[in-house]
Amino acid sequence: MSDLLYNVKQLLNEWPEWFKSKRILLAVSGGIDSMVLLTIMLQINEQLPKEERKELIVAHFNHRLREDSDQDAQLVKEYSQKYKLTYFISHWDKPASVNVEASARDARYQFFGDVMVKTNSDTLMTAHHLNDLGETVLMRLIRGTSLRGVRGIRSNYQRILTTSTKFSKSVRVLRPFSSTKKEKINEYAKEHHIPFNEDQTNTDMTYMRNRMRYKMLPFFEEENPQFLSNLLLLSEQLEASYDAHFTQYLQKEPELLMQLSQGRWLLYVPKFLELSDDLMQIYLAIFLEERLIHQIQSYNKAAVKQLEQLIRQTDAPNMLMNIANNWVALREYDYIWIQPQDYGVEEAEQSEIKIEQFNHWYELNEQELAGVFDIDAIATDLKKDLYVEIPLSLTEGKPSITLRHRKNGDTLTLRRPDGTSYHKKVSRIMIDQKIPKSKREDYWVIENHEGTILGMLPPISKDKTYINLEEKQTHVFIYQKSENIS
Repeated sequence: MSDLLYNVKQLLNEWPEWFKSKRILLAVSGGIDSMVLLTIMLQINEQLPKEERKELIVAHFNHRLREDSDQDAQLVKEYSQKYKLTYFISHWDKPASVNVEASARDARYQFFGDVMVKTNSDTLMTAHHLNDLGETVLMRLIRGTSLRGVRGIRSNYQRILTTSTKFSKSVRVLRPFSSTKKEKINEYAKEHHIPFNEDQTNTDMTYMRNRMRYKMLPFFEEENPQFLSNLLLLSEQLEASYDAHFTQYLQKEPELLMQLSQGRWLLYVPKFLELSDDLMQIYLAIFLEERLIHQIQSYNKAAVKQLEQLIRQTDAPNMLMNIANNWVALREYDYIWIQPQDYGVEEAEQSEIKIEQFNHWYELNEQELAGVFDIDAIATDLKKDLYVEIPLSLTEGKPSITLRHRKNGDTLTLRRPDGTSYHKKVSRIMIDQKIPKSKREDYWVIENHEGTILGMLPPISKDKTYINLEEKQTHVFIYQKSENIS
């Protein structure tokens, strides 16, 4: 038995997921790595007892980035037919011209998702090897990465694949060559005369990965032949550390944050402040990498520090920071909203509602109602659920009440405990009551015919925020939520 075959069998036998696998999709490009993997898996499967054998399925995705790429598809087809394997071949309809590597990977894995759903496969197997790990880690370190990114290429994990119809499928991903050097794969292919096609772009130095492969890795291995093995060990330790923190984070997440409608997120500052300095940084990094990254694709590498600064800011409870392309973090007292930069930028419409009819509900929006009623028209049961009740003295035949959105300079008359009154700006009241800046434009003020503001809607505190100077009450202004109206 060859060393490579023996090492792969040993690794598979360490994974409980291997024994649970029933139907395995092999990603085969036609290159030397994947063709050797396919051959190795055919041998291993043949050596299993019949009742334990896996169903092997081949998937090939033609990126059409080279003129001779159709030859790869033909090779995979012929090899699959030779061993009577089910195979699926597809191609990239619209190859990208920018960010090619990432776009190609996304298109390829979407195809894998389609095939796995169609065949009801439970495991995806790829031919990533130890040199791939080294290249990937070096590239990420050069470009800038996170705790999650520096783990490199994981050998055994669960992944969510999204199909072309936007269906999500959770699959196992196994990489049996993860601890195998490239040279061992080359030796096996030569010894067993395994056919493969050489991708000519693999020697093109305009690609960063190729520069890592032919320049950087040889340099490090010359300094220490065990460089890749040491990197694998470090990667495994980092993966174990990250997974442990992620498990702890998931237990705390419901206290720390929640996702809102339209893709926005809300972070609760007091709970983050209960964390140690180290855990706060780690949990913020996990939030960015495991949650927000799916919406923003990439983010400012200083985002963790920026969010930490927002959380710890005590002298300025309202702050705004850019954390990604067109995404901002907005601190408002005990909360941090993370949202698109243009979310809610349109100012609230400065509309107004004239109360022109007694004993009639006026709809402010789908949930809020207001109106002016005769005193005798208000049922006793209704009074129990009133949010705001303002006594009025209306001698004329028509109400003289206007509802409008607040304006700069609006002032409210407030009452002290001793019965005396004083004036205070509505904007200052909102600050004192910790009304988030993003919500302030949603408030209404109640104004009489003299331009005196009688109150605010919705009420900003349990105390009445108006003073009644009328000697004789003839009517009452009431406001409440529509669900309380029977």
